[in-house]
Amino acid sequence: MSLAYCLRARLQPCHKPYKCSGALAPEVCSFPRSTSCRTPRSLIILLVSIVLSLGTLVAQQSTPGYYIPGPIEEARVPDVSIIQLIAAPQLYEGKIIRVIGYLHLEFEGNAVYLHREDFEHAILVDAIWINTPNALTKDQREAVNNKYVICTGVFTSKRRGHGGQFSGEISNLNRIEPWNMDGNAPPPPPPPVSNSSK
Repeated sequence: MSLAYCLRARLQPCHKPYKCSGALAPEVCSFPRSTSCRTPRSLIILLVSIVLSLGTLVAQQSTPGYYIPGPIEEARVPDVSIIQLIAAPQLYEGKIIRVIGYLHLEFEGNAVYLHREDFEHAILVDAIWINTPNALTKDQREAVNNKYVICTGVFTSKRRGHGGQFSGEISNLNRIEPWNMDGNAPPPPPPPVSNSSK
């Protein structure tokens, strides 16, 4: 039985031929749906998987940067500073974390730095190696390279990137997106109250 036949069977009932006499409508003369026209469960699962994959691809293409919805629940991921990762790496070893920093991507030099100036002055101990996902496209790469980014992944201090020069590594990334400082920065504190009015 062909795939097209089964798909048509789900859209319209299958009828066995039956000779009608008189002016009876074909619906009246047909037998009930045949059990042989039911779509196999594996076919339904395959179609649902394809639709979900296409939805993920569209969402990924419409977002600047790299983001793959998946098992990582962003709401439960702790925000950690690069300073914390450098000072106390044992607290975050093998854990999913979210960091904000300056990202620079190049051959043997993919890393997120504490500050842009740390990259400009090659202060590698103030940076964490980024194990970029294979699925990262050229457009996504350009959207995040040499920018402040927010990224989510698994931290380890046991691997330290190319030549072991960095202060750890973040792998299994599901998010690398530009950090919009204007839109996400907290408001400045109110000015201090002056005592000169007394």
